[in-house]
Amino acid sequence: MTKTKKRKKLGYNSGKNIVKFVSRSSKEHGYKGLGVLFYIFKRLFNYFFHLIAQFMPYNGMRVFFHKIRGVNISSDVQIGANVWIDEAFPDYVSIKGNASLSIGCKIIAHSVPHPFHEGRLPSYVAPVIINEGALIGMYSIVLPGVTIGKGSIISAGSVVTSDVYPFTIVRGNPAELISKVRMRPDDEN
Repeated sequence: MTKTKKRKKLGYNSGKNIVKFVSRSSKEHGYKGLGVLFYIFKRLFNYFFHLIAQFMPYNGMRVFFHKIRGVNISSDVQIGANVWIDEAFPDYVSIKGNASLSIGCKIIAHSVPHPFHEGRLPSYVAPVIINEGALIGMYSIVLPGVTIGKGSIISAGSVVTSDVYPFTIVRGNPAELISKVRMRPDDEN
């Protein structure tokens, strides 16, 4: 069992100087001194394997490449093509057994707005947890700090901004509760 990550405040990125960006970003990831060189290699490695994972034709390989990137993911997870799992903080994403991420989903664990918005919008990283048996519909977006409950369903194209209770169905932008998951075909909602 891995230790649960906590929400962490991040700095704002001006994007004007690559040296400052790498220095700030490596500190946020816990690298200092010569460790910055390792961090640069790790980021390139992570980016490369993320691209490969998105377009692999076989699910087992997609799961494998996300695992080596640092995503805490169970082997029996189903991941569709072109699923984007946070590139900068993959270790903040946890996907439990029998979960399913449909084509084109985006799982985002951090938010770093432009410095113009400093003081207006927070810059942070927060864990995203997708529990057992959850289904994320096509082209849905799950934002930082969200926990998707066991057996819940996110309808296609939804934007999930807050936690989803177990065995519920949500849809929309922002995603809102629409019903409970039927446990048997003859159950009423």
